[in-house]
Amino acid sequence: MLNIRSLLAFIGFILLFFSCKNIHNNSSKSVNRVTRDSLIVMTENGLLESINAQTVKAPSHWNVEYRIIYLIPEGRFVHIGDTLVKFDPAPVQEKLDEAQAKLALARQKLIQIQEENAMNLRNQLETIQSMRMQFQIDSARLSDAIYESDAVRQDMALQLKKSALDLKKAEKKLAAQKIINNSKYHLQLVEIEHALGDVKRITAMLKEMTLVATQPGVAVYGNARGRSRQIREGETVYPGQMVMQVADLSKMMAVLRINEVDREQIKKGQKVRLQVNAYPDTTFTGRVQEIAKIADLVNDDGTVKAYETDVYLNCGQNYRLKPGLSVRATIITDTLHNVFRIPEWCLRHEENQWFVCNEQGKTFQVDPVRLNNGFVFVKGDLKEGMILKD
Repeated sequence: MLNIRSLLAFIGFILLFFSCKNIHNNSSKSVNRVTRDSLIVMTENGLLESINAQTVKAPSHWNVEYRIIYLIPEGRFVHIGDTLVKFDPAPVQEKLDEAQAKLALARQKLIQIQEENAMNLRNQLETIQSMRMQFQIDSARLSDAIYESDAVRQDMALQLKKSALDLKKAEKKLAAQKIINNSKYHLQLVEIEHALGDVKRITAMLKEMTLVATQPGVAVYGNARGRSRQIREGETVYPGQMVMQVADLSKMMAVLRINEVDREQIKKGQKVRLQVNAYPDTTFTGRVQEIAKIADLVNDDGTVKAYETDVYLNCGQNYRLKPGLSVRATIITDTLHNVFRIPEWCLRHEENQWFVCNEQGKTFQVDPVRLNNGFVFVKGDLKEGMILKD
């Protein structure tokens, strides 16, 4: 009984060995097959974005806390004017109260300045009026002193001259006081204008604590700062941080990062096949629409640069496609005619000649045209489907 079991096990092992060998051979033959593939492609990863999207951000005018107290459900279709986000208005209301208090204080100070200016002018005018009367008295006394001695008349003349000088000084002081009053008045008007500007600006900001849709589309949340999860109600966002987008899903694009080494192969209008990672069952098509003029660093701490490239999709109204989804794009960079595609490891070189061998060992001279993604495009007397040796 034991011998029979051993014999059956040995037979099973032999069958498994040959089966694996056949699988390996078939796999090798499939890999080393000649194909009439004339497309030159490049594969890149990227993210989906809406071509027409309203970006909803926290206001950036003031350094205050923006705590979300309402958030429209993600995925909901919105219309123009619909409320998207509400922030807690309390911090901004405090700013507005302070600004309004400063404005009231500045206006009250203007009233005080006007009263002080009026009082100063009255005092100066009263002083001038008194000096004019003294000048007239001194003038009359000098005129009536025709029979007085020369010494007395000389004293009277000196007194009249002094009165005239005092009057001129008072008039100059009045003119200077008017300039000072006018300066104080206009400086206070400027302070009021600044305070009023703060009130208007913060009032407008208080209105921005409620953000509404400016276009129809689908609400798509942004991510929490420094985290991969999405923003939620009750969280605090920093000024200028994106909270969500209102995306027009009928016009989508994939944003790719093309390495600077490959930049010359990419041109506007090239056809692209796209695979969305979330929906591997569907292949989308598109075209290269825009290529950045300047390359940016891929990582802040690295040296590799890439060109941001926009690929517009031919997707129509497809609600499965949303901003932020990862895509794998195959860009058709060129089309070759009358060529064969073979694995690069099947190409051989001897005595300044390139050739390949079929599975029977027969050699075929070929002329390499281009190398791309592990394959060589060649011209020669080959046949589609031919099996090559590696």
